[in-house]
Amino acid sequence: MSLSGDIAAMSPYDDVMGPRRTISNWAFLGPAVRDARLRAGLTQAALADEAGVSRGWLIRFEAGLPNAEPVTVLRLLRSLGLVLSLSPLSATEGVLDDADHPPVDLDTLLSELDGSVGEDGR
Repeated sequence: MSLSGDIAAMSPYDDVMGPRRTISNWAFLGPAVRDARLRAGLTQAALADEAGVSRGWLIRFEAGLPNAEPVTVLRLLRSLGLVLSLSPLSATEGVLDDADHPPVDLDTLLSELDGSVGEDGR
């Protein structure tokens, strides 16, 4: 399934991303991607397969993985039909952050995984 949207600006595909998202904190990108995945009706396994990452990597990313490789993140966004847009910080004045998605403790999340995820994310 290929869908399109734009994280930073409204587009004809707003049903994919929902309301406009302005993300100024890395920890909020994963939850925004999770919301887009759910709106698209995709499972973590299906999106991970499409993006060429493991489901474990996607779980960690959606929880706010702090050290994801930019090329992998862009590939993930592309798999959802999304693009990353940049704008000057002054353009985001008056726009609320994604405060309804607090950062997740990755150590706790990783300890809950069964250890099947390798260092390369597969």
